[in-house]
Amino acid sequence: MAARKPQLQIFMTTRDEAALSERIRMLRPQVVFIDPSTWSSSAIPVARGSIDACAAPFVLMLDESVLTLAEYGRRFFRPHPSGVGYSGATGGLGIVMMGRCREPAYAPGSLGSGRVAAGFESDDDGTEAFAKAVMNVVKKGGRKVHFLDPATGAVLDKPMPGYWAWPDAAQVYDGRDGRYLRPDAINRMVAG
Repeated sequence: MAARKPQLQIFMTTRDEAALSERIRMLRPQVVFIDPSTWSSSAIPVARGSIDACAAPFVLMLDESVLTLAEYGRRFFRPHPSGVGYSGATGGLGIVMMGRCREPAYAPGSLGSGRVAAGFESDDDGTEAFAKAVMNVVKKGGRKVHFLDPATGAVLDKPMPGYWAWPDAAQVYDGRDGRYLRPDAINRMVAG
């Protein structure tokens, strides 16, 4: 079996995360958001009502029609090998992972990119359908993103494939006052 690994690069504020969570739950009410920040103190995976309610730099979206939270805990949640805290699967059956956007140290006042990604076997129809649904919500709610010419600062015509900025991020990080979407330390982007 071949593994599938779809992903999108994203720019989202906590307001956008709340909107994304709501849209996902409208399509799939059985989705829960696992907060890995609790793994240092809890032997049970903790689910939150939305992405923005989580404290960790990444969040796991779990479709309980594919795998329940209890089953996730039994099958994929174990004491960490170091003896400190716990660890769990960040991909696979029923899971879409979201790496959250943060202000990068190299560009104060800007927003660094995050990503939405899944990894699953090609015969895992449930996770594939869930991942496609999440990716479609991300694309439909977002705007395409354009690089700025490093020499002139002009917005390049062609959007960057695979990058999406949600409305609040697009509005707040629009290039004014040095507030950009930053996929890395060199490039600057804005939503189209």
